[in-house]
Amino acid sequence: MSERLEQVRDVLEAYAMPRNLLMLVLLLSACASDVRSTRLADVDLTDMAAVQELGQRLEPGERAAFTTFVVKHVATSAAFCGRKLVGPDGREPGTIGEAIELTLAREADERRAILEYEASRGPLQPVFDRWNELIAERDLIIDRQALLTAQHGPAASRLPEWDVLQARLAENGSKLTEIRPIIARKGN
Repeated sequence: MSERLEQVRDVLEAYAMPRNLLMLVLLLSACASDVRSTRLADVDLTDMAAVQELGQRLEPGERAAFTTFVVKHVATSAAFCGRKLVGPDGREPGTIGEAIELTLAREADERRAILEYEASRGPLQPVFDRWNELIAERDLIIDRQALLTAQHGPAASRLPEWDVLQARLAENGSKLTEIRPIIARKGN
């Protein structure tokens, strides 16, 4: 018997618990360590308190994977990713342990795919991405100015918000000016 179970037994015996109840508590505490074999069908995955209690009995890495499974891979979750989690055999996980293993495998596959995608884009792709972000931001600022003009007419340019938008537009323009030579070189 493990040291922990002996401590529990000693405490319970000190409080003069009936022997049958003591054995039940010891058996339950021994079963509690094997949460990975818990069947998912026996767990209400919509009950976050129950999910959290089960997660507390897992190692930290497994706890994170189990949380990811419940949040992203259970179809009833509000954040369901849209793809059921299945193993190579096409079966959904039956136990918490299987759910953890399949979640870890999918997360690793997704990280690998992102790294491969990033590597295939070339070294200047982040510059092009930033250029596109700045253009989109500039368009939003101009749209907001157009809305203010439509609402307030010529007086829009005297509003405090207009000055903020003008400052953001100037900052955006200077960032675009910095990137423009890199974009122009790549185009040639």
